[in-house]
Amino acid sequence: MPKRKTKAATPRRRSRRAAPARRTQSIFAKLIAPLWVLLVVVLAVAFVSSEQGSDWVGRTLSSLGADLQKDLASVTKSVTAALPSSGVAEPRPSISPAPRPPARVVAAAPRPKPESKPSPNVTLLQQPLPTPSQAASSNESTRAARQQPQTIILRSSGFPTSFDAAKRMLARDVYFDVRTDRYCDCTFDSRLRVDMATCPMRTEQFQNRQGGIEWGHVVPASDFGRQRPCWRNAPQGTDGRTHCGRVDETYRLMEADPHNLIPVIGALNAIRSNYRFGMVSAGTEDPVISGCGFRVARQGGGRFVEPPDAVKGQIARIYFYFEDRYGHRISGSQRRVFDTWNKQFPPDASEIERDQRLAAITGVSNPFVVLY
Repeated sequence: MPKRKTKAATPRRRSRRAAPARRTQSIFAKLIAPLWVLLVVVLAVAFVSSEQGSDWVGRTLSSLGADLQKDLASVTKSVTAALPSSGVAEPRPSISPAPRPPARVVAAAPRPKPESKPSPNVTLLQQPLPTPSQAASSNESTRAARQQPQTIILRSSGFPTSFDAAKRMLARDVYFDVRTDRYCDCTFDSRLRVDMATCPMRTEQFQNRQGGIEWGHVVPASDFGRQRPCWRNAPQGTDGRTHCGRVDETYRLMEADPHNLIPVIGALNAIRSNYRFGMVSAGTEDPVISGCGFRVARQGGGRFVEPPDAVKGQIARIYFYFEDRYGHRISGSQRRVFDTWNKQFPPDASEIERDQRLAAITGVSNPFVVLY
């Protein structure tokens, strides 16, 4: 029988169903490495941004910089030693000068009380006016003092914490031996009673306040108070001074700053009120005060006052101190007046002694007196 032809077995084609799974695995394998790198970068950035990480980076960079400087110094030293006749001088390490401390915090050391009392009658009228070169030098010192960075000391061991505490401190520790008011040179006793026999000042106003001494603000409280938000935003029915005294610690410090307080006859303190200082022209004076040299301009020309020459320079330097210490703003017209007074009337013996006593007690001095 003839043999049957059998068909050759054809190989079956392999199924390609597993191919998509293998492609997915290959794509994931390609992406896994960048994802790890990205994760590491994110963690590194987060670590460096943290406080501990930034400290670690700073210490590492500092140590690397120190090692680099040591290596550079050793290489420079070896090269210099190898070339002794080259005439190249060995480099010297640069030494930066120590920063100068602000004049505000450099308090004068307590000085022993002098055996003889300082004369309270030292005025500028007995001293020669400065020469142009001296005036220019003092002006440069004043500008340098204004540029000193100062810090408001809200907590100081000797700084008074209230207006009443400042008045007691001044009477007890500053004016204990020279009891004369600065405007009229009238003497007073420990109980702040004026000796009318030594007082040339006379006025028909405020008779009930003429026989006593009050501690007057050279920069009025209303003047520096109006520049503070607490004064402008006082609740209805409450005056600005009362509201600032309750809520503003810096205002309380300004109000109690003894550098801004001087002994004044009560009647004169009331007449001065919060008027600005200026120069009263001839024929424009209001004859409300006599015998003192304290002049008041008439109401019609804009109320302002002119103190005696003996205290003009001190008033200017107190205003500069307040501007420097607290940021108190001074108008352009007032600044021109104070610049002139500061140049014409340097600190006298009583002003210097007063500033040294205040610095020894409070730890704060007036740089416009110290650096004049």
